Amino acid sequence: MECKKIDGVWEVTISPADFDAWMEADNASLPQPTPLSDQKEKVVLPTNEQMEQPALKVLADRKEHRRVEIINLITEHFSLVDEQRAYLSKTGQIEKYLMNKDLIERPRTGYYQITDRGLETLYPKNTAQPQNSQRKWRRPGAVAALRDPAEIREAEAKIARILNPSEKTRLERELRKAKQSVDSS
Repeated sequence: MECKKIDGVWEVTISPADFDAWMEADNASLPQPTPLSDQKEKVVLPTNEQMEQPALKVLADRKEHRRVEIINLITEHFSLVDEQRAYLSKTGQIEKYLMNKDLIERPRTGYYQITDRGLETLYPKNTAQPQNSQRKWRRPGAVAALRDPAEIREAEAKIARILNPSEKTRLERELRKAKQSVDSS
C-alpha cells in the first residue's frame, strides 16, 4: 500500500490482493444475514373477511360465548395448525376486527356476544319477500305437507334465513319429512 499527498489530498494506492483482504476483514464485523432455513416462517392465516362468517355463526344464538369457542371453531373450520391457532389466540385479531365493525360486543372480560348489526350481517334481510307470505308456511305441519319439489326448495331457502334457532330446527325437521315423502312417492 502506498500513500501520497498531492495538492493537499491524500491518494492511496493499494494492490488488488490487499484490497480483498481489507474488504473481508471489514465485512467480518458486519452482521451476517441468517440463512433462509434458520428463519422463522411467517404465520399465514385466512383473512378477517373469510373468518367473519364462521365466527358470527358461533355467536348467532345471542348468548355470551367464551373467546376460546370462537378460536376453536375457526381453527376447526379452516383446519389451522397449532402455530396459526396460537397466533390467532394471542393477537385477538378476529375479535378486534368484529368489534371494530360493531358486529360483536364484549359484555364482560373474555366473553363475546353478537350485536343486531352482526345478526343482520350473518342473515341479511330479504326485503323483496312480503311478511304475509312467510306466515302461512311457518304454521306447524305446513312444511311437512308440501309435495311439490319447487315449493320444497322455496321453503328450504326461506328456512335458511330464519334467525330463531328453535323455529329453524322445527322447520328443518318438517322439511326432511316433506323430502322423504316426495322421494318415496
